[in-house]
Amino acid sequence: MSLRVRAVLEGDRVIIIATKNI
Repeated sequence: MSLRVRAVLEGDRVIIIATKNI
């Protein structure tokens, strides 16, 4: 579960960075 949650958090983080870049 930890890995799954961690992957989701990292994914959201990447999305946020991409949004800021846009």
